[in-house]
This record gives sequence, structure tokens and C-alpha cells, in this order.
Amino acid sequence: MLLSPFDTLAQRITEEFREAIKHEIRRYKWIEKERGRDLSWEEAWNEWTLAHRENLGQFLMTGDEII
Repeated sequence: MLLSPFDTLAQRITEEFREAIKHEIRRYKWIEKERGRDLSWEEAWNEWTLAHRENLGQFLMTGDEII
């Protein structure tokens, strides 16, 4: 099955977005470690997701950042 150029672009954007989120969670994990909290990946992911759920949803829906 051949992918259309749109599918290829969408797939690349999805992969880049996923990597950007992973980077932010690693960054959050590092900041928390500096504060004395040694979080597991799952704990960091859960906390980051809860903290940023509204902004992430808004960004996905409109492409606009909320500051």
C-alpha cells in the first residue's frame, strides 16, 4: 500500500510532535530531580499530562499556544 504525500507529511508531523512531548517530559523529569523528586517515567508522564492537558488540547484543536 502506497502512502500519499499527505499521509507521509501527517505521519512525520505526528512523529515530531510525539518526540517534542517526550522531550518536554524528560525536561520536566530533570527539573523535578533537581528539586529532589526522582520520578519514574510514568509518574513524570502522568504529572506533565495533567498539568498541560488543557493547553495541549487547545493547541491540537486550534494550533494556538496558550501562554
